[in-house]
Amino acid sequence: MRGSCVPPTHSFDLTGQLMRLLAMLSILAFMAQSPSAHAQDIERARELFQEASTLREAGLYDQAIVRLRQAIAIKDTPGLEYHAGFCESKLGHYRLAIRYYERAATLLRGGAAAPDVISLLPPAHEFALAHAAKLRIAMSDTSQAARLRLDDEAEQSIPEGDLLIDPGKHRLIISVPGFKPEERNITVADAEHLRVDVRMMPAEKHAPAPQAATSAAFPWKTVSIGLGLGVTAAGLGLGIVSATQRHDAQGRIDLYRGIVSTCPTCSGPQQQLNQASNDKDSATRWETVGFVAAGVGGVATIAFWSLWPSSRAMTVSIDSRRAMPSARVTAAYEF
Repeated sequence: MRGSCVPPTHSFDLTGQLMRLLAMLSILAFMAQSPSAHAQDIERARELFQEASTLREAGLYDQAIVRLRQAIAIKDTPGLEYHAGFCESKLGHYRLAIRYYERAATLLRGGAAAPDVISLLPPAHEFALAHAAKLRIAMSDTSQAARLRLDDEAEQSIPEGDLLIDPGKHRLIISVPGFKPEERNITVADAEHLRVDVRMMPAEKHAPAPQAATSAAFPWKTVSIGLGLGVTAAGLGLGIVSATQRHDAQGRIDLYRGIVSTCPTCSGPQQQLNQASNDKDSATRWETVGFVAAGVGGVATIAFWSLWPSSRAMTVSIDSRRAMPSARVTAAYEF
């Protein structure tokens, strides 16, 4: 972690008694904003916030974020969002910190009461904006609708202005219809402004592959191979979709298992945990069915392709040149 990632003590990095006072005020604000929530849930959220405050003061920001997210899952408040952003900022995750700060601001605009956050939020937000790196992608042909994939994030349109990114290494993939994808690996420093000039190269146009000649005498070979390929594709699709659903269900299981372990009497998280477990079991079964079907279809396709005869012929010749010169008897069959 670079030294510049730690906010100066004269800005919003409050420590000591002031930070503890902020934690107590956030707890009181949290309790005041949740009259409809179950009392045990509120108590558990308060405990999670106290644990997060202790971990934050010890410098264990990544562990503090876990507690804060669990508390937010019970009841979202500006204080929880602010403290989550504070911890992300300490770790150098300025983009996440900005998102938490903006959610806190949205809650405040919606009428949530958090006077302690109102005074601390603007400088914290400005600090994260100042330390996040700025990336600008300059396309040689602005008439094309270019798309950007940043690291493992979803593809997005390339903004006309700056794109906020965290300091460190990143992988960029720029794509435009009809052009070869352009991949760049970049490294940016804290608060760095980086411009990346991109010139796309047209994609190579390949001549269509010649269609294999098919014999009208053997339509079943084509049908059988097509059926095998269809089963393989359908099985792979089902397996991949089911694997994705299983992974999603496992994530929900991990989330609600942690909440249930800390709040055994909470009925809502327990129901969500049971539903996630059922979803995982169902997805696992369909994933197995899909990949087994894909394997069977693949084996069948290979077997049809390699073993099915395209044409066979046998010729029997009798050369009776001694008895009958130039006489030749030929018998042929084909299937």
